[in-house]
Amino acid sequence: IALDLDGGKMYLTDYLNGKVQRANLDGSGMEDLVSGLLAPVGIALDEAGGKMYWADRDQHMIMSANLNGTGLDTLVSGLVAPAVVDLDLVRSKVYWSDPFAANIQRADFDGSNVEDVHTGLAVGGIALDLVDDKIYWVEPWAHLVRRSDLDGNNIEDLVATPANGSPSFLALDTLAGKMFWTDTNLYNLNRSNLDGSLVETVIQGTVGVAGIALDPKGNQMYWTDASLPGVFGSDPDGSLTELLVSETSGTPVGIGVDTAGNRLYWANSNEGTIKSANPDGSDVQIVIDGYAPVFLALDAVARQLYWTDEGGMILRATEGSLDIDTLATGLSDPLGIALDVDGGKMYWVDDVDLTLSRA
Repeated sequence: IALDLDGGKMYLTDYLNGKVQRANLDGSGMEDLVSGLLAPVGIALDEAGGKMYWADRDQHMIMSANLNGTGLDTLVSGLVAPAVVDLDLVRSKVYWSDPFAANIQRADFDGSNVEDVHTGLAVGGIALDLVDDKIYWVEPWAHLVRRSDLDGNNIEDLVATPANGSPSFLALDTLAGKMFWTDTNLYNLNRSNLDGSLVETVIQGTVGVAGIALDPKGNQMYWTDASLPGVFGSDPDGSLTELLVSETSGTPVGIGVDTAGNRLYWANSNEGTIKSANPDGSDVQIVIDGYAPVFLALDAVARQLYWTDEGGMILRATEGSLDIDTLATGLSDPLGIALDVDGGKMYWVDDVDLTLSRA
């Protein structure tokens, strides 16, 4: 994603559907600018020049187009798997990283004069500092954040990240003198000064969030984390976070709150179970077993539990009954589900068909 703050637009690559898209900053007015791509990733804008640049990983190319999607052009081809793009607007250069080729390269905006900036580095995200003429990058397997001059000279090791981590993407705030990077193994967002000093974790443990549920009456927020894994609770503003249930196996995903019965329910897809517990995490019980539940929704009035299932189904169980009703079958990949109890409707999304349905 890339932002044009003056124009009030955000631009994004849709990797799965092969598109470059644009929308207003509030998400409205989504439009397809370029279609028919294979795997567009990484996007950067030259607002003054009226251009956008991105990598297509599976076409092995660096591409550009006008900001309205016209003038599609292939700048550089024959790459291995280009990933992240950034622009030197001062010198009219496009930079990109290629993790599988283990290099960082650059070229003129028209694709000419391709040259290596760094080779032999298993690099991830990159970012340019055009104030001090530096390029920053992360090396996931070497557990490093590094920088050098824009031409590759004067390499500096800035941060040695934890050995069990994997620094992945990078962004710079040159005005504040800060750099930020994500770690996809430790599920956190970190920052430091541009020279690597004063390292701190800004956000911890939220990257694997799968499901979320609110209890307005109890003034609590609950969520599952498929990466840690477990069931968590906090105040609605995120304060006073605590681990309620640690799942030693499986993957907790969908979660719901029964405010009438004062119970939490969550699905563990890999275990094939739906469990319940008190809001403080005590008295954990298995209420459904032998299915492949993903996300769930509760009808507290009728005392019924609905869930989507990896078997392409939507099912329902009623408290006090041993019978389980199959409500829909033959679905591709039903995920999130929600109930309109007053209207007598259920709604769900399908991750393969890319649809929102109701019944």
